[in-house]
Amino acid sequence: MPTSDPKNADRIAYLLDQLSARLTSDGPDSLFSSFIRVTNAMVMKAGPAEEAKDLTAALRSAAALASELASLTDPGDPAHCSLDARIEVGGVLITGHTMTCPHGEPRHYTWQDSGTLRTGTLADYAKAWEHGTYSGDGGLGGEVRTWDATYWIKVEHLNTDNDWISFGLTAGNESVVVTIDGRA
Repeated sequence: MPTSDPKNADRIAYLLDQLSARLTSDGPDSLFSSFIRVTNAMVMKAGPAEEAKDLTAALRSAAALASELASLTDPGDPAHCSLDARIEVGGVLITGHTMTCPHGEPRHYTWQDSGTLRTGTLADYAKAWEHGTYSGDGGLGGEVRTWDATYWIKVEHLNTDNDWISFGLTAGNESVVVTIDGRA
């Protein structure tokens, strides 16, 4: 069921309220309160079995609410985006996804730049790459990482127009174009 379905709005609001109650620290049935009870039982060297059961039940309850919420708000499998779908966001071209897809925004990466850890989108990496091209500094690593993946930046010469040289930088399904002054 898509989120645009008005029948879902009340249920989504209810699920959000229920999740909020389970995640706040002041409610007796909250995950935080259950965790504190387990921790206190362990510190007091009492058997935390009953408290652990309560925590497990609270976690399962929150997971069930989150799962139902996801089923009402998730547009579905990212496979619903066509392979030739393209969107540009913040200077990053993303292929295979649309703006309505949960993957329709640039990833955030980390990378090494002259021994310093940097973070940002592929557009931010491209700015550092361009700067390194002009300065001759070879300290920019060719690898970027997300929480769950590592990508090697593919650099491709696209064209030369007078003294301007365009390069495409690609990581996974994201790409940016950098144009540098060939006279520099």
